[in-house]
Amino acid sequence: MLTALLTITWYSCDEEKEVITDLTFDRLFAPIGIETTIINDLDFSVTWSPVYGAEKYIVELYANDNIIFDGTNRVVTDTLTTTSFNYSLDYDIEYTLRLKASAEGINDSKWNTKTFKTKPLPQ
Repeated sequence: MLTALLTITWYSCDEEKEVITDLTFDRLFAPIGIETTIINDLDFSVTWSPVYGAEKYIVELYANDNIIFDGTNRVVTDTLTTTSFNYSLDYDIEYTLRLKASAEGINDSKWNTKTFKTKPLPQ
């Protein structure tokens, strides 16, 4: 019995493991690390971590937390080559930002979203 166990253990240690030397994907990864900052009462800034292989980023901003993303309540759509975006907003509105990475020759990433609300209108 001990001989059989040693034979099985010895054999499993001799098997060659396939070494992964290249990882390729059919699309870019979605941007992560999205941070929104209200700079003053009406201006905001959003930043995110760069995506390996991305040449540009598509940013869409919607008012009133429109999570359907059908174009209704769209505030702005922009294409950027940087990892930051600034825009002026209105008081006391919930916004939803969505962001994806894009590059020539590879599929765009999936969208990543962030929801935030601006300050109430001062009394």
